[in-house]
Amino acid sequence: MSIKMFSMCTFLFTFCLQCYIFKTGGEQMTQGERIRYLRKEVLKITLEQFGKKIGVTKSAISNLENESRNLTEQVAKAICREFNVDYLWLTEGTGDIFLEFPRGMIDVLAEENNLDEFDVSFIKTYINAPDDEKKAIKNFLKRLNNEIKKSNE
Repeated sequence: MSIKMFSMCTFLFTFCLQCYIFKTGGEQMTQGERIRYLRKEVLKITLEQFGKKIGVTKSAISNLENESRNLTEQVAKAICREFNVDYLWLTEGTGDIFLEFPRGMIDVLAEENNLDEFDVSFIKTYINAPDDEKKAIKNFLKRLNNEIKKSNE
């Protein structure tokens, strides 16, 4: 993905988020709304899947989203760690949803394997994808590999 394309995607995402905030009365989302937005709109996973990733029940996530329970420091840190979410976005609503992938690691990987911008973007997207999307990609690649093997026989 080119820098221009990445910038365009970032702009569109920010625009959509601002539209969502405007739609909800022009006010910033609450912590519960941010958790629900992250889970449903961005990650597109169930309460159960989200809870399992951070070690809590689906009812615990539901209580956080409905704000019948407060977000604890431990759960906030687990969400940030498991989904690469920015702590300040989650707790205060400031900044971007996701943290940048650690530059050092991806630079080394790109250099050692002669990766271009598309390769790097693909890896970042895959790493941050929900488990069901990763599984779909793996299944597609397995089918593709099997077809290639058949055609080479």
